[in-house]
Amino acid sequence: MKQQPLIPKPKNMETTRSEYINHWYQYLKDLKENENAQEYMSKVYWYLDSMKPGRVLNLRAEGEKLKWLLIAAGAFFSESDHYMKYEFNDGLTKIRRK
Repeated sequence: MKQQPLIPKPKNMETTRSEYINHWYQYLKDLKENENAQEYMSKVYWYLDSMKPGRVLNLRAEGEKLKWLLIAAGAFFSESDHYMKYEFNDGLTKIRRK
């Protein structure tokens, strides 16, 4: 089943935060062989899962880690009922546990 985008895809396509978050599944398959990416994204995923209500995670990282962070956040948000318990800010720079 194809995932529905959370935010409309921009017309001028430089890879944006929304692209990585909305279409995480397209980028994840390219990272399956990258052990560093897998380890980092796993840590992000489990950190998000353990966040207490009211906590905020700033979606900031250097270099490739930003891409991995956004992909992990997109995957997490689309799982189960996480979309009801978490929210992104308008600029997609933070995710908050409600």
